[in-house]
Amino acid sequence: MPDPIPVFPRLKQWSLRAATGLALLGLGGCAALAQPQTPVTTAPTAIGAPLPDAPLSYRKHILANGLTLLVHEDRKAPLVSVQVWYHVGSKDEKPGKTGFAHLFEHLMFNGSEHHDDEFFRPLESAGASLINGTTNSDRTNFYETVPTEALDLALWLESDRMGHLLPAVTQAKLDEQRGVVKNEKRQRENQPYGKVDELLSQALYPVGHPYSWTTIGSMEDLDRASLEDVHDWFRRYYGPNNATLVLAGDIGFDDAVARVEKAFGSIPPGPAVGRQEEWVSALGEERRLTLPDQVTQPRLYRAWNVARRGSTDSLMLGFAADLLAGDKASRLYRRLVTRDGLATAVSADIDPGELGSQFVITVSLKPDADRAAAEAALDEELAKFAQQPFPASELERIKTRLYVMRLSGRESVAAKASELAACQVFLGSPEACERQWQTQREATPEAVRAAVQRWLTPGQVRLTVLPAPTLVAGTGGDLDRRQLPAVGEPAGIQLPPLSRFRLSNGIEVLLAERHEVPLVRLALLFPWGTAAQPEAGNVEMLLGMLSEGAAGLSAEKLTEAYGDLGASFGVDTDADSVAISLGATRARLPESLQLFLRNLREPSFPADALARRQQRKLAGLRANTASPGGILGLNQYRLMYGEHPYGRFNSLPRLEAATLALTTDGLRSLAARFLRPEGVRLLVVGDVDAASLQPLLEAQFGSWQGDSTVAAATSALPPVSAPTPRVYLFDKPGAEQTLIAAADLAPTLNDPQREAMELANAVLGGLFTSRLNMNLREDKHWSYGASSALGEAVGPALFYAQAAVERDHSADALREARAEIAALGGPRPPTAAELDAARKSLIRTLPGAAETADGVLDLYRRLLVYGLPEDHYSGYAARLSALDAKAVAAAARRLARPESLSWFVVGDLARIEASVRALKLAPVTVLAADGSVLR
Repeated sequence: MPDPIPVFPRLKQWSLRAATGLALLGLGGCAALAQPQTPVTTAPTAIGAPLPDAPLSYRKHILANGLTLLVHEDRKAPLVSVQVWYHVGSKDEKPGKTGFAHLFEHLMFNGSEHHDDEFFRPLESAGASLINGTTNSDRTNFYETVPTEALDLALWLESDRMGHLLPAVTQAKLDEQRGVVKNEKRQRENQPYGKVDELLSQALYPVGHPYSWTTIGSMEDLDRASLEDVHDWFRRYYGPNNATLVLAGDIGFDDAVARVEKAFGSIPPGPAVGRQEEWVSALGEERRLTLPDQVTQPRLYRAWNVARRGSTDSLMLGFAADLLAGDKASRLYRRLVTRDGLATAVSADIDPGELGSQFVITVSLKPDADRAAAEAALDEELAKFAQQPFPASELERIKTRLYVMRLSGRESVAAKASELAACQVFLGSPEACERQWQTQREATPEAVRAAVQRWLTPGQVRLTVLPAPTLVAGTGGDLDRRQLPAVGEPAGIQLPPLSRFRLSNGIEVLLAERHEVPLVRLALLFPWGTAAQPEAGNVEMLLGMLSEGAAGLSAEKLTEAYGDLGASFGVDTDADSVAISLGATRARLPESLQLFLRNLREPSFPADALARRQQRKLAGLRANTASPGGILGLNQYRLMYGEHPYGRFNSLPRLEAATLALTTDGLRSLAARFLRPEGVRLLVVGDVDAASLQPLLEAQFGSWQGDSTVAAATSALPPVSAPTPRVYLFDKPGAEQTLIAAADLAPTLNDPQREAMELANAVLGGLFTSRLNMNLREDKHWSYGASSALGEAVGPALFYAQAAVERDHSADALREARAEIAALGGPRPPTAAELDAARKSLIRTLPGAAETADGVLDLYRRLLVYGLPEDHYSGYAARLSALDAKAVAAAARRLARPESLSWFVVGDLARIEASVRALKLAPVTVLAADGSVLR
């Protein structure tokens, strides 16, 4: 954040705390009631009398454009505090675009359309003080305290940057402030313990949680921020309807309304801003981290995710923080500092947030302290505090201290303005803070302990920061760094051989022995896939319902039964195959097989579970229509394969209708047709030999017979007709990125040129260094990643390439992608160097696929489903090595056919459709997300 007033560092530090709001930290009240604006004189409070309420008077006015104005009149000095709080912080950012809120705080000090100069310059000359802005995860605020005569100047400047900022936000300013912010980040991280905040954020929250990144963002995200990104961010979040303006000081309500209407009234509102619901993300486990740093003292951090801002529990935990480490009389200070002499300082704080809060204990250890003893002492004190009652007098003492802190803040118009703004922005009204203060006043020791027991659980992060040792480079060896070391010859892949036998009911068993660990993995491979299902999605529902109970076992009891045996049940499906698998220990294989077969042969199909799964399926289908990838997944196969079984089951209306129509009787009919032993192969990998396995399987599976009155399912596929090339446009209004994809049908896995095509695809988009990715990501910077792939199927597979690209480069990216595909099959076939790199990658990565029993099972399953020879993998390296550039070029011509491609584009058509149509790639069809044709 800008800090042009280094002479007053304490003022800035105080302003940050005031901007947060003491009550919202659980450290003080934030009382505010609508009261008359006339001063009230009260008699001195008697010593020992109950502490009286201290409401903060204000009046509210909401402009037609949605701006909320709060006015507090205080005539004791000719000053007015002006504060604008925007309800946007780093939690509103997205992964890959972090740091925008903080970056914009900087940009908003750099001038606006009508004052294209530093914001501080006119205010400083007008005698303003406390000029600054701050950003946290939930809000961004700007504030200045000005002489009354400079109020119009402050309102002019604040309204100009709210309503007229973007014309002044140029690329040069973006680059300048990006550099400033990056240096701020470096400066913070260069301080002792400066990396703790980022590490704790990542440890406390799952990837993608809005609090999993710090407010300042990442260097990479800041570098990626384009001028259009920044403009879009401002347009979305900095409208008057997402802002609260507070005027506190030498100003009356009517006068304030008139001035604010004049300055802000003509600013148009921004779009409605959606709010993330509560997302505490409490940890279910303990996580231990160690961070070496350039510090002189070790530190212990304990951190928990706890109740959100505004909740009663967050206020109770604020008291807990004070009771644990608020002063020298607190528990942790007495134990760790005074009694045991292990630490020099200890603190406990709750950092409140709209989605959830964090409770953090920090212990600064003496350099020679016994860390284990300190950890044990800390654990002991926390356990005692959670379980043992404490006197109410301790709590009353803290309440009194908080009350005094509230009153101390009332001497400053800036503190009062911050209090009003925080209550309005975070809790919806200043009155809400008064209710919080009442909750604090009525708190009991039992309520505090109950909150501690609920939230300060073993699910926590334990971070230890240690002084980093002084390291120097050693004398070293004689490694030649003039060139990369040569890589040795690949070891190749050798799968364990298969032994075969057949059960009395006709099931063929294929066994690959692996005796390194006492585990067994088996999969029933059925002779059909989802392409054989009679209605869209019914087979997937049937297989999913297998986990909902079987033969007197509820879903919960079934799960427990597998868990007690150390076994696992799984289902894997695709258009051509279904594998129902069991993982088991060698010692409990008989019992696991018995449960597995019971699960398979006697599913209970409870009606309530079916209803839940139907609703979940319908919600998931509709959710797909909201994401670019989901839209592509719902429509691509249907449009490429038409009414062929590979495509027709991807129709959203069919999926929804079939899901709703399914009944428990329908499930039983499907089970009779699909879950039967005819044509099934049982693939087993693990610590078992044929001699012991065959009688065991015969005992469990030998009596399994299908229903002779019901025809068994098989996957008999009709021919596939080549699709007519088209451009399919799907509208996603407001999308910042466009998902582009090209697709064509490719030869089957058994085609003689298939492996040459795999090499060609690796060159095009199968590797990070492939042509598509280097073009769209590394050279053009339009995409995070671009790739291509060859699908696998018994029939013609799908060949496709795709990338999510910047919206304004949608047509450019389509042109480049088509050019790369055309070049691969035409004037620029794979070079010898590209083929060498692709060949080595494909050959050298294959052995890793057979490292585990699951890997071996998957490789053999692929051979069996697609009819490949058993020695397919052992000869793979030799076959790829024999392919020369000419052979691969010939295969590339069959694979990369630009004239046969269909194109899929998911994005904001209002912004991109005209430019995409202008490419004339193929006839255009515009569809809704559910696949219905619009035009």
